[in-house]
Amino acid sequence: RVIHVVSAISEEASGPSYAVKRLCEELIHLGHQVTLATLDWAPMPAPLPFLKTFPLGIGPRRLGRSPEMKAWLLAQVRQKNADIIHNHGIWMMPNVYPGWAVKQTRIPLVVSPHGTFSEWAMTHGSKLKPIIWYLLQKPSLKSVSCFHATSEEEYLDIRRLGFKEPVAIIPIGIDITHFLPKPSERINKTLLFLGRIHKTKGLDILLQAWSRVQGSFTDWHLRIVGPDNNGYLEEMKRLASKLKLERCEFAGPLYGEQKWVAYRNANLFVLPTYSENFGIAVAEALAAGTPA
Repeated sequence: RVIHVVSAISEEASGPSYAVKRLCEELIHLGHQVTLATLDWAPMPAPLPFLKTFPLGIGPRRLGRSPEMKAWLLAQVRQKNADIIHNHGIWMMPNVYPGWAVKQTRIPLVVSPHGTFSEWAMTHGSKLKPIIWYLLQKPSLKSVSCFHATSEEEYLDIRRLGFKEPVAIIPIGIDITHFLPKPSERINKTLLFLGRIHKTKGLDILLQAWSRVQGSFTDWHLRIVGPDNNGYLEEMKRLASKLKLERCEFAGPLYGEQKWVAYRNANLFVLPTYSENFGIAVAEALAAGTPA
C-alpha cells in the first residue's frame, strides 16, 4: 500500500506530472494498492481512479497550503493504511506534509527531488526559498528513509546538501510510441526544442545561439514547441524580436501522437537547460530516432 504525494499533475508538459502518474499506473499493474495525493489546481481531463485531490487552503498559492491534505496524511499514518509514503518534489507544503506525517513512526518515506536539489534550482526562484528550506522543508526531510535520484548528477546533488540516507539511482521510465521510420531528408531542416517555456530550460541561451548561426545555416529553421509557464513565452518572443531572428517558430504545445510526429520530423533536438535531473524530452527524442 503506497501513497504517492505530488503538488500537481495538471500540467501535462511537466516531467513530474507525467512520470508520477505513469509510475502509479505501472505499480497498480504490478498488483500494488496505490493512492496519488495531489492538490486540486485545475479540473482533470480524465479522472484517475487512484487519484485523491485536496483543495487549497488560505495562503499564497505558490506554497500550496492544504490543511485537508495534511489531516488526511496524518490520519492514513495513524490508521496504518500505508506501508510506504513516496513524496515527489520539494518547496511546497504538500512536499512538507509527508515528513510530518511519518515522524516518529516506522513507515518509510521515499523522496524523489525531481531536479529540485540542483545548485541552479536551489539558488533561483522565490526569495523566500532559504526561509522555506530552513524552517519547513529541510526539517521535514529528517524523516526520509531513502532518496530516489533519477541520475548520477542528482545523486551528487543529494550528497552535496549533506544528506547521508541511502539513495537509489533509477532513471525515469518513458512511454515509447510504435517506432516509425523518419521522413526522407528534406531541403529544409528542423532544429527542435520541445518542453515547457520556462526559465530553467535555457531558451534565452538557445535564441542567442540561433542569432549567431542562423546566417550560416539558411536551410535550417528553429521550432520551439511547448506551453507557456508564468508568462515566460512572451518574454522569449520579445527576445526573438529584439535579436531579429529568422526562421524561428513558436508553435505552442503538442501532446500525444502530435508530439511524437514533431520529434520524428526534426533533424536535431536541443535542450540547452540550466538545470536538468533527467530530461524526459531527451529520452523521447532519442526514442523517435532524432539526435539530441
